[in-house]
Amino acid sequence: HDGVARYFASKLPDWVAMERGRKTAIRFAVRYAVLAVASIPIVTVLAIVGLRVMVPESYAGGSDLLMWLVPAQSLAGVARLFSGFLYVEHRTRHRAALSAAEASFNIALTWPLVVLYGAAGAAAATLATYAVSMVGTVMLAMRGPTLRGVSPVRNPS
Repeated sequence: HDGVARYFASKLPDWVAMERGRKTAIRFAVRYAVLAVASIPIVTVLAIVGLRVMVPESYAGGSDLLMWLVPAQSLAGVARLFSGFLYVEHRTRHRAALSAAEASFNIALTWPLVVLYGAAGAAAATLATYAVSMVGTVMLAMRGPTLRGVSPVRNPS
């Protein structure tokens, strides 16, 4: 997911500059977000099974962490993609404030979870932080001039 999000973010300024491109960008962003979130269960299962089949037993313990970390990366891709709208709109202060809030949330959540559950607690805190990041970034982007009034449910035409 990350490579697609990076590519999209690099093309976003050009797309938003043209009205037809703006519609393309919005359509792509909404479809990408839905696909990324919907594919989390499948991708997670494939990653866990793949790890258990393709790596030596000495690394098998890491498969327990994948159930937290694989979904986290999918959510991070959605957040990165919608961050592109914030950058194009010169709303980087909003993104910086959200990043500071995410860091605080992560530290507050990671500390007790690591004490109680070790590495699995840290992985769970990472997933929760990326979920907060995705929701916050999408909400900020939807309030900006490029996406204002666009329904995430209706086809943006």
